[in-house]
Amino acid sequence: TTSKILVITTATGRATRLARDTPLPGVFSPARRLTNGSLRTPVSNKRKLTVKLASAGTNDIGKAAQTQVKSPPCNLYIGNNFCVRIYDFFDLQNSIQNNKRGGLVHIDFDPAVHFKAMTLSEGAEKIWSVPNAGGNSVISEVLSFETFHRCFHAELLRTEMEVSYFPEGGSITDYVCDIFGTKVGVSVTRAMKYRGEYTEEDATNLLTKKLKGVNQANRNTLERWNKQILHVWVQNKEAANLVTRAWQDLPPDLVTNTMVVVSRTRRSDFIFYNP
Repeated sequence: TTSKILVITTATGRATRLARDTPLPGVFSPARRLTNGSLRTPVSNKRKLTVKLASAGTNDIGKAAQTQVKSPPCNLYIGNNFCVRIYDFFDLQNSIQNNKRGGLVHIDFDPAVHFKAMTLSEGAEKIWSVPNAGGNSVISEVLSFETFHRCFHAELLRTEMEVSYFPEGGSITDYVCDIFGTKVGVSVTRAMKYRGEYTEEDATNLLTKKLKGVNQANRNTLERWNKQILHVWVQNKEAANLVTRAWQDLPPDLVTNTMVVVSRTRRSDFIFYNP
């Protein structure tokens, strides 16, 4: 069977062949805040993204089947386990590296296989296998690190129970990693509701609770990380926009310099309803 590679062609006509498991180059522009609170990057009418699946070894890209779509500027990661579309990559990187800045970005997470069939990195395997502080959200924590590792080359430094605090007994972070050369704590949560429709009030309550915990962990940790990432898994774009609107209305002394990453998922019930 002939192997496949992905070819990205922009409006300039330049084609780039990329192997799997490699972050794809993209074109970026600042996000705009919409009146409904969602985040969207502007789409240029002059820029179209052409995705072609071409047989490896062929020199005639033009003969390959192709689909042309208009797409917001973004960075793509394509791997054997999942694909990730990253909006506002530079804003994410700058906010993590700048200790005085916080912010919120959206990414899209689309698994290629079920969690049980994924081949995990060493760091993700460690989070999966070592004891934690309790709860049933370990898959969301494992895939949080795996996403940051695959997309941003994050390296695991401490698991949940390896982090020391003083005084003890308060809120704790889920893991500590190095990302973009910056030591950060990562707190992972899921925006979900077992019964009824998820509302903006639900999102506000979740963010308030988690950000208070983040700030307490920042004060009490002995790890001396630079800041924290609050990684929020959501089941659809509607929930993502609810979380975004709720975050925009929070007081600055609660948000502080925390970077909020909202992961919009597809076909990912295993993140929200652990087996």
